Amino acid sequence: MSPVSEPQIHDYTSSTRAIDHDTIFTPMTGGMAMVGGWGAGVRQGDFLLLDGSGPTVRYRVEEIRYDGDLMCSWHAVVSELSEVAR
Repeated sequence: MSPVSEPQIHDYTSSTRAIDHDTIFTPMTGGMAMVGGWGAGVRQGDFLLLDGSGPTVRYRVEEIRYDGDLMCSWHAVVSELSEVAR
């Protein structure tokens, strides 16, 4: 059995976004959202920091799939956890 790695935090707030490190956020019901993103290394169980037009919010990646051979383009279902003090 392979060791389980600790969840990582991926900062996608406005101060870190770039053409190869960005997201598109679509809210769903019940504190869930769909996020399309660019940037390698995001896995199920990791956390995303997003700020949109308001406070920074931490989301947990519930499901993720990468787009074919593009290992930097992904779509995820996330759940909102909490606002982050900055």
